Amino acid sequence: MRLLIFIVIILASCSIRAQDFIEIQSMNNWDDTSNDYKVIFVSAEWCAICKSNKHLIESSSEIAEAAKDQFVFFELSEEHNAPILFKGEEYYYVQSAVASGRHQLIEHLLLEIEYPSFILLSPDNEIIIRYSGFISESDWSTIFGAILNQTASPDSERNN
Repeated sequence: MRLLIFIVIILASCSIRAQDFIEIQSMNNWDDTSNDYKVIFVSAEWCAICKSNKHLIESSSEIAEAAKDQFVFFELSEEHNAPILFKGEEYYYVQSAVASGRHQLIEHLLLEIEYPSFILLSPDNEIIIRYSGFISESDWSTIFGAILNQTASPDSERNN
């Protein structure tokens, strides 16, 4: 009986935990028409800071709490080779050498290409913030809080 109770507690805590964290989706799941705020995480396979930041985002309950189910995360890897429809235009992977290249959407969204980079988009896919480098848990909370507080106020104006 104790074993059964122990198993039930473990399973319950696992299901709760799975809901408290962010899943970074592939750009294959990109929905240009979604009414959510979108965070595009621009990365590269060779980038150690990208991997570290991705792990932090996916494992942090603080970031998930700050996002409040209103932000959807997508990873756009430099190596992503499928076409992406963004604001009515299709973007492609362009090979620049034998084993390297970059997706055109990265060049479209970023002013300067650095890894990792983050682009925060409004529900209508307008760029709110571009940021390059590691972002801590507390910084994510600050960013999400500022965006949600700004949109909650009827007198607020967004700055790009």
